Amino acid sequence: MRRDRYFIALLPPQELQAQMQEIQQHLATTYNLKRKANSPPHITLYPPFELYPEDVPLLGETLKEFAQYQGAIPIQLAGFGAFKPRVVFIEPLKTPELMQAQASLKQQIESNLDLGKDKARDRSFNPHITIAFCDRRKPNFKYIWPEVKDREFNATFTVNRLTLLIYKNRYWHLDREFNLNYGN
Repeated sequence: MRRDRYFIALLPPQELQAQMQEIQQHLATTYNLKRKANSPPHITLYPPFELYPEDVPLLGETLKEFAQYQGAIPIQLAGFGAFKPRVVFIEPLKTPELMQAQASLKQQIESNLDLGKDKARDRSFNPHITIAFCDRRKPNFKYIWPEVKDREFNATFTVNRLTLLIYKNRYWHLDREFNLNYGN
């Protein structure tokens, strides 16, 4: 039986997503990047995983329960960062609220769902919003990074929804959103 791929994210407001997509498009066009963004700008709270269709209702219940007790998450963006030499991103501050939300979500998912072992899920959480994937065969990171490293990109917003994305037709699409309710 076929499994679907999902991941869980926090999405910035539409107007910020539009600004980020403009930067993504500029870099992709200017530096002829082959690998373009296939998802909306986001902060990944739980990395991609696969589920059989019969396990999706349990995922939904788990996320609904998490959202019921999780308050809105304030996000502060503070410039650009990189995972050298491959990824350029907009950097959110590692606020206690963001770090705690991610740790709580991870614990809840892993206690309710059997997703197996995955190195990506075992890495420490380093919040980021990817704006460019640099191609391995072309040294374009050395051109992109100097263009953005000292550029300002500051914004503050509050995320009121947890977003579940599903991978279909080579793109990540919004599957469902869960309102963060605690204290509301």
